[in-house]
Amino acid sequence: MEVYTGSRPGRPTLLLLLCAGVLALVLGLAWGQVRLVRALGPELRVAGTPLLVRLPREWRVDPENSSRFILPIRHEGWRRSALGFERRVQLYYETLPRFLPTDQLLERFDLTGPRGLLGLRATRIGPYPAVEARRVDTVRWRRYAIRREVVTRLASLPRGEVIVVIYEPLDTFRPADAEILDEICATLRVDDEALTRSRGELLAAAGLELELPPDWTVAGARLPRVAGVHVGGVDDGVPAWSIDILRTWLAEGRAPSDLLLDLAASEWTDPDGQAEVRAEPRSDGVAVARIRHPGFGRADEPMPSAWIVAESADRAALLLVHAGPRQAAAADRAAEKLAGELRLASIALLSNLAAATEGGQRLVERLATHGPVPRWGREAVDVTYLGRIGATEFELQSRRAADARDPQRGYQGVDVLRRDDVRGRALRLTTQWRVDGRAGAYSYTTEVPAESGILAVTEERAAADAPVRRTRALERSVRPRVLEFRPGPRFVPPPLESLVVGWVARREVPTALLEASSLLGRSTHSVLAVSLDADGAYPRALVLQDYHPIGMVQAFDDDRAVVEHEMTPRYEFRRASSNTATGRGRPRP
Repeated sequence: MEVYTGSRPGRPTLLLLLCAGVLALVLGLAWGQVRLVRALGPELRVAGTPLLVRLPREWRVDPENSSRFILPIRHEGWRRSALGFERRVQLYYETLPRFLPTDQLLERFDLTGPRGLLGLRATRIGPYPAVEARRVDTVRWRRYAIRREVVTRLASLPRGEVIVVIYEPLDTFRPADAEILDEICATLRVDDEALTRSRGELLAAAGLELELPPDWTVAGARLPRVAGVHVGGVDDGVPAWSIDILRTWLAEGRAPSDLLLDLAASEWTDPDGQAEVRAEPRSDGVAVARIRHPGFGRADEPMPSAWIVAESADRAALLLVHAGPRQAAAADRAAEKLAGELRLASIALLSNLAAATEGGQRLVERLATHGPVPRWGREAVDVTYLGRIGATEFELQSRRAADARDPQRGYQGVDVLRRDDVRGRALRLTTQWRVDGRAGAYSYTTEVPAESGILAVTEERAAADAPVRRTRALERSVRPRVLEFRPGPRFVPPPLESLVVGWVARREVPTALLEASSLLGRSTHSVLAVSLDADGAYPRALVLQDYHPIGMVQAFDDDRAVVEHEMTPRYEFRRASSNTATGRGRPRP
């Protein structure tokens, strides 16, 4: 039986195409809405940091934390009400005194051990290698327990900067969250020319000729005029170690091994010289030497080894290795390879050591003729400085006064440093000194924290032409170590080092090569002071030690003849208050 309806059959192919088109249009609109929501906004700076980043347009600054950004709640629900956000990301930046290995960085952010940790993988933050850790946190809300994943990316840069990105979704970390996190991290950069310049430019500026693997990170020096770079290597794509390659020089008759021994004494508090230098000259005749920490590969020492390459007096470089115990051997092998390949070019900073020597001689002769009297005068000075060593704050109180109120007899002073030690205990370190009116005879006693206690170092010199007698002893020690040495003609006693640097800062000479006391070493070391552009009203100078030329910048208050502020890659302090009073008596600790 057939039924005739009077209608003609439709066009099924066209109908199918129309349905497909409508579906594609709907999906396209949905995709466009999602992309619009996730589209990145303009670049912005994270408050209080040099970090620049682009975030999705609808994200806002968290009113409770300016370094945190949130996607505000779009509709209510008990889970959203409990957390207060849909998604959240926090950007963290810190400058540490030196490179921090990744395993120690994970410990610092409580990302080690099995508790709630889902896994680790290599990733990137901007151009820098990083590690990603995923963990599960539990948030209590009323009678509910909300489980959510938190993803943390951490990058440790070779000269000590740490960048951390913490991403928190509503609950589970989904593929869309991974894409958002990747997009945010890809846009992140540090507003610092020493981190953004090409490696070729950085190496050329430091006079370093060598090829570096493409996956290594290269950063310039933190302080102006310091010649060197910081390079970081990876292990399975994760930051593992760092090497500081710093230009130095040989003066005062010092050999390459002398620089390494002073470095060991200073960095490892090794006044007994347990570390030994091993000379390994290259086939081309260039002097190469290495020193290792006595506990190399076992002790948790931030700098397990160091190398020096010396072609001539003004063409030398130190290679300082920073790694944890597990990576110490690999980092030392990398430094050995660099030391074998490194070629050094002439640089302006060290191109005229003869002129710097002449400048230093002029200043020392002036000091011997007139002493500190023309600069320090009769007024007693009491200055308080506030500073920071990494994340640890400290206070330094410095007092100076004429001896018996007569500047011609000399001066005496006391410095008291108050800070917490690595265990959080209050630490008080005192320095006391006295110098005669012609800067010849002096006494100087200071306290240095060491692993086995407080090390007291005392130096005494009876006259300008007498030897220096140095005594070192740990607290409660019955056997102090005593040694004597005769410094050279450009020697400046410890209490007067900043006074002479101040003359360089005021451009009385542009550069000065001086000799200073190595309090934990065997005798003295060479110091290069270079005048810099003034910081506002305060003249400045760069100070470099030959055995550890990371640099120190000092600025001076001419009106009070005191240091205004002092900065190194490891610490910084600024004057908080000062008081001067004519005829004040003896400083007291």
